[in-house]
Amino acid sequence: MRPTKLVMSAFGPYAEEVTIDMSLLGEGGIYLITGDTGAGKTTIFDAITFALYGSASGEMRENDMLRSIYASPDTPTFVELTFMHKGKEYKIIRNPKYQRRKKSGNGTTDTNADATLTMPDGSVVTKITAVTNKIVEILGVNREQFMQIAMIAQGEFLKLIKADTEDRKKIFSSIFHTGNYERLTLKVKDMERGLDAERQRIAEAIKERLATTTMSEDTEGKELIEELLNGSALALVRRVDEVLEILSGQISTDTEKKAQFDIEIAGVDKEITSLELLLDRAKAREKLLGEKVKAEQALATASHEMCEAQKEEDKLPGLKTEREEGVQGAERLNAALPTYERLDGLLARSTKLDSSIKAQERQKCEAEGKITESDSKILECEETRPILEAKTVGKDALIKEQEEITARITDLEKLSEGITDLEALNKELAKAIEEYETAKEKARVALESYTYKNSRFLDEQAGILALTLIEGVPCPVCGSLTHPTPAEASQDAPTEADVKKAKEESENANAEREKKSGECKTTRTKIEIKEIEIRASTITLFGEGVKPTQELVTVAITEYASRKTDIAKRIQEIDDSVKALRELDETLSKCKTERAGLVEKVEGCSKTIASMTEDKRATDTEIASITSSLELSTKKAAEDRIKSLGERKTEIDKEIERITGRLTAAQTTLASAKTLLESKNEELSKTEEVDTTKLEERKKELLARKTTIQKQSDIATASKQTNTRAHKEIEKKYSDFLRVEAEYITTSSLNDTFGGKAMADGKLKLETYILAHYFDRVIEKANVRFFEMSCGQYRLVRSTEAERQGQGGLELNVIDYYTGTERSVKSLSGGESFKASLSLALGLSDLIQSDAGGIELDTMFVDEGFGSLDGESVEISVRALIGLGDGSRLVGIISHRPELMAKIDRQICVTKDKHKGSQARIVV
Repeated sequence: MRPTKLVMSAFGPYAEEVTIDMSLLGEGGIYLITGDTGAGKTTIFDAITFALYGSASGEMRENDMLRSIYASPDTPTFVELTFMHKGKEYKIIRNPKYQRRKKSGNGTTDTNADATLTMPDGSVVTKITAVTNKIVEILGVNREQFMQIAMIAQGEFLKLIKADTEDRKKIFSSIFHTGNYERLTLKVKDMERGLDAERQRIAEAIKERLATTTMSEDTEGKELIEELLNGSALALVRRVDEVLEILSGQISTDTEKKAQFDIEIAGVDKEITSLELLLDRAKAREKLLGEKVKAEQALATASHEMCEAQKEEDKLPGLKTEREEGVQGAERLNAALPTYERLDGLLARSTKLDSSIKAQERQKCEAEGKITESDSKILECEETRPILEAKTVGKDALIKEQEEITARITDLEKLSEGITDLEALNKELAKAIEEYETAKEKARVALESYTYKNSRFLDEQAGILALTLIEGVPCPVCGSLTHPTPAEASQDAPTEADVKKAKEESENANAEREKKSGECKTTRTKIEIKEIEIRASTITLFGEGVKPTQELVTVAITEYASRKTDIAKRIQEIDDSVKALRELDETLSKCKTERAGLVEKVEGCSKTIASMTEDKRATDTEIASITSSLELSTKKAAEDRIKSLGERKTEIDKEIERITGRLTAAQTTLASAKTLLESKNEELSKTEEVDTTKLEERKKELLARKTTIQKQSDIATASKQTNTRAHKEIEKKYSDFLRVEAEYITTSSLNDTFGGKAMADGKLKLETYILAHYFDRVIEKANVRFFEMSCGQYRLVRSTEAERQGQGGLELNVIDYYTGTERSVKSLSGGESFKASLSLALGLSDLIQSDAGGIELDTMFVDEGFGSLDGESVEISVRALIGLGDGSRLVGIISHRPELMAKIDRQICVTKDKHKGSQARIVV
């Protein structure tokens, strides 16, 4: 990843939109970001990190602090970053949440955080989380990893060097993608547990199955079985072969017993069959005797039924006569049905005409009543109209007066706002004057301190120079090799650094004084302008000689508002009158139209009533003539009579059929009963009597004996089946146990290896072992620079002592070649720790660029950190960084140290303005 263009708008100290074309810095080498303290050098790093991951590079810079305090309310806050990665160009635009001026009205409103990412193919990813996740996917590192290997921000140098094993493990695991090794270790451990549980489960299943077997008291090996069932399942499995042999013997014994029992049961069954044959014959004779009794009873019942059927046969002649008379009456009524239909039609017509006449009379009456109501309403409207016309005059004059009052109220409100603003400006001026006096006093004290320290420093130069004299070395002033009476420096003499610091403090205090002075002047100018505006408005509104006050303006606004309200009411009254007049005219026109229609309707109803009355009179005359000639009064009555005669005919037919059928059935039943009784008497004459009591007792004895033998046979069969199934299942489960046992032994060995238990030289887990390999390579690359930066004094090494103690294997020590000792890296001084951490970070970056999962970071940033180094150490560190920038990697360094500014030509120079914010430009 290499940035090519960075745009910052209202971001940090940058008040306006600032564009940095980073493509001008080239694709490799080293460049410097320099400028005054607080100008915004680190903000460039903040902007890049914020664009990529949505937060700044330092832990102390929160997102809600990124909005520039110098920006105008209308300037948007955002960062736009264009960068190249693996030959493709990406562009991100991201903004934090901030407040902006409302587009309409007064006050401010929140602008929510947002982000967009334009891909090389032109597609766009939106939403904050989606963009951040996509950046992590593209670059292969998250924000924390990016900070460790590509952007070492101010205050972040020592994190990697001081991290313990667990922290380094998390960092390296994500960078080198070794999480799969940890997951493999856990997977193998789970497999071992699963296989151990599986073999224990199979052993328990074998034990449970063996417990279901049955053993005879005389079975050889029964005691061993009982002993194994009382012990552990795994111990039982070890002697399965013996168990299976014992089961085989029991199965053979049960087979022999079953064969003997089957022979005995066959003999008993043969005798029982002979007895059952004799008993069946006795039961057949008893059945025939019962059937004979039933046949005699059936004959008596059939004879009685025959007598009853003959009695009903006497009713048939009367039923046939009634049937014939009903048929003739129905035929007569069917012939008269057309005349009945004509009568029904005339009756319906008469009823309909009568209903229609009454409806027409109601409509005529209603229309006449509505005509009377319309006449009354028309008269009322014509009397009201002149009154409403008089109330619609004078609206234009009122509207003009209303507009004049509105304009005057607007001018008064502006005057009131101006008075309020003037009061606020006076308070602001008082506060600014107070702050100016404070800044003025601080500037005076700082100037006196600097003047005093500078004077003391110049006075003490001879003593300071004497401290550097060495006997035998020429004096830099006189050249003498001997120095008999060197000048002595005071113990409390200020150093050059003290003088420089005092000068900076004086300059800063003076700049603050000038800033406060400018703020006072600006506020006074605003007050003068505001007073002129207020004076002009007061003369316009109240005339000369009137003092403008909020009370005066408030009273005037109240009076004008009251007049405006009264005028609005009068205008509304006129509008209401105009509307009422329009509605009145519409009502009058509608009433006249409705009256004409009602008159026409009354005339039509009168004509219709006369015509219908004549038609009904003729219809009623014809109805009277037809009614006198018919047997029944209506067609409905005739149809009901025909239906009744038909139903009676059906009933008579069924009764005749029932009587005839009963007589026939009785004759048939009587003949059958006589035949059945004769048959049963003949069958009984062919059978003989048998004593069934003795036969039943003998059969009962045989069945009891068979039951006893069968139970013994069933016990032998069940024992054989149970033991046979158990033998097969135990054989199968034992085979499964041997297979799982082999897998468990192999997996257990792997688990010991991956978990560090099987290693002879330490206790490292698999992932830590792999990470230790990577860590050794990082240390190897880091030592190339650390050895140079420490002038050959130090070399980093991984602690093997911590590894042997099972502490993880990623602890870091340092070898001191000056003392020949090895100690913890945390014991280094501040400057030494900086060199070590910088070397380690650079080594990590080198390794990642070469083979860490395809991660390509073509840019590295280093933010300050040189303050703890002396001039020689800075020189050494710069040489290492220049070497880092060889090839295609671009290294950016933030610093204002003169040594760096003199050695690095390519620079991003940041300047700040006290009122307009910071600017940045590229110098190449």
